[in-house]
Amino acid sequence: MIKSLQALRGVFAFMIFLHHVPVFPAGGDWGVSFFLVISGFLLARRYSDDLEGGSFDHMAFVRRRVSRIYPLHWLCLFVFFAFFAHFSLDNGRLVMLFNILLLQSWVPSVNYYFSYYPEAWFLSVIVFCYALFPVVAKGVLKASSRRLAVWAVGVVTVYLAVVNALGSNWVLPLVYISPAFRCLDFIVGVVLYRLLCGRRIGALSTLGELAMLALMALFVLVYAYVPERYALASYWWVPSVILIAAFAADGHGTVSRLLSSRPMVAFGNMSFYFYMSHGLVLQAYNDFGGPATLWALIPGCFVASVLLAAVLERIVDGVMRIAVRARGAK
Repeated sequence: MIKSLQALRGVFAFMIFLHHVPVFPAGGDWGVSFFLVISGFLLARRYSDDLEGGSFDHMAFVRRRVSRIYPLHWLCLFVFFAFFAHFSLDNGRLVMLFNILLLQSWVPSVNYYFSYYPEAWFLSVIVFCYALFPVVAKGVLKASSRRLAVWAVGVVTVYLAVVNALGSNWVLPLVYISPAFRCLDFIVGVVLYRLLCGRRIGALSTLGELAMLALMALFVLVYAYVPERYALASYWWVPSVILIAAFAADGHGTVSRLLSSRPMVAFGNMSFYFYMSHGLVLQAYNDFGGPATLWALIPGCFVASVLLAAVLERIVDGVMRIAVRARGAK
């Protein structure tokens, strides 16, 4: 595990939280893109030897990855219906079925992809990315550099042409939500690993890290002027790649040491559960009332989200242990 990259998961989960508060507009779009890019990068890093050696078990991989996502999703649905069902009971049975199966993001209708607790749309995307990973990663890792470059240029060109041609009503449901589009963020991470693997990455000094963070701040400032169809996803590919490449060496600069600290890594480890819990907490705040000031809202909802995330993680881990014992007993 690269500690600084793991901690960055927590940083971006917090950025998404700040986006939903809302005090940080760029946090949501960049946060989602970063999560997908780093997921592709870390999975390629973890399984590259198995993929290239032919020992990779596709079905076991998918089963292992989705076995936590669906129980977590169903648990969050249970929490939603327990506390908020009276706010949303008119979506219909088909919408509920698509949501339960994590297929809602394939339907370009807000009644589907943002049904019940909205954060679930991302799970629909990541499940598709996991299913796609073995095929994509094997192709990326085994392709020649020239062939990979040709494919990359071709795919990005087609993607940008399609995005540019979309009507404004289709931008959000396709560019931001649809797994068919968002899987490209994930593939960017796989390609990044291919570009970095086997190469020695020099760790940045403290000054280099601060310069890199200043560059990231510039991307955030420019974001407000970028057309929505690009700002929702592709605009963030470059800063995400730079950030991951910069901290992949797990250096010893001040920023790297801060990210590698125990609290930051611990929060990074629970970032996925925090992402799932924060929406429920903020919805409870909005529906049932709470402190009016941001100074009370942000720390209060953050702490509540962390606590709920810890509960969700413990429950899902408990369910997984029971399932593993049950399979072992057969």
